[in-house]
Amino acid sequence: MRDELTRAHDRLSYSLGVTVGTPLTTATVAHTGPVPSAFAEPTVQAPAPGMPALEPLPLGDLAYGVPTSLAAKSAAAAGLVAPAVIDEGLASLKGGEPSSEHVGPAGAAVELSTAIVVWAVGVATEHYATPPESVAVAHPDTWSDTDAQLLAAALAVTGLDVRVVSRADAVEAAISAGIRFDESEAEAAADVGTAVIA
Repeated sequence: MRDELTRAHDRLSYSLGVTVGTPLTTATVAHTGPVPSAFAEPTVQAPAPGMPALEPLPLGDLAYGVPTSLAAKSAAAAGLVAPAVIDEGLASLKGGEPSSEHVGPAGAAVELSTAIVVWAVGVATEHYATPPESVAVAHPDTWSDTDAQLLAAALAVTGLDVRVVSRADAVEAAISAGIRFDESEAEAAADVGTAVIA
């Protein structure tokens, strides 16, 4: 199967949306070109006419979403973040926002979120045998513009050109694209919208 995926990679075009800063880290793929048969799993579907086919990216063994604590450990195992940063970063993210001073825990939260995004991009690149064409990251609505700018700057240092948006903007993008969700599905709407924005 891996050989078939590798042969298909030059025909695969996709963008990746990742959500960070919440208890669950998720990633959604928007296939921006034809989906080769090697990737045409039941989870790949176009939600509306003219929309790219969307698919959750499996970050864990069973689901596309994993607890952020596990995503952090995976990023540390990949050498993307120092284990000492994990506890401080997770503690800072508890409640959904870094501290306003941007020292100590806030720096750890940005460093941890950056590492998780880089790890998710690596997971996608391995899964599809080619990197995403574009990446968007959604952060909690409680983050300030400064928080978002710090995350964007940290991601740029890694070499990733990433669009950073709020979860509210991601939900709005999903709705504007014609995807309908009820209030109980706001989390899913943010995930899908982030991939659409990318």
